[in-house]
Amino acid sequence: MSNLKKKRTYTNSPIKALEKSDRIVLNEAWLKGKTNPRRSWNIKLGDKVIVLSGSDKGKVGKVTKVFPKEAKLVVDGINVVKRHSKTAGQSEGEIKEMSAPIWIWKVAIAVEKDGKTVASRVKVQDGKRIAIKTGEKID
Repeated sequence: MSNLKKKRTYTNSPIKALEKSDRIVLNEAWLKGKTNPRRSWNIKLGDKVIVLSGSDKGKVGKVTKVFPKEAKLVVDGINVVKRHSKTAGQSEGEIKEMSAPIWIWKVAIAVEKDGKTVASRVKVQDGKRIAIKTGEKID
């Protein structure tokens, strides 16, 4: 008998995370280890989003990176962390500030309504994204 540990599987679902051209489609069961229906988010690279919760609540930024398998995204100027680097050879050590990923469900599409930036849900009609609060096209 071998003493190797068995690989743990948290779900028996055959559905895996998919990435489509215009949006992110992710299986929640894959994330949580439970069997749930699919959930989709209509957030793409370059979208203007507003943060709904956390220390950066209310801040607005542009999506710069998307990680669909982890259900996270990087928003410019949001969730800023400091990273330290050591002195190596001729280069000096430094402290860099960079944006760290945040959960995708902590942001919403930002639209202008009455001169204010507000969060809006999105509906898809004829392959185009439309903000529910204002009725304008996002794409």
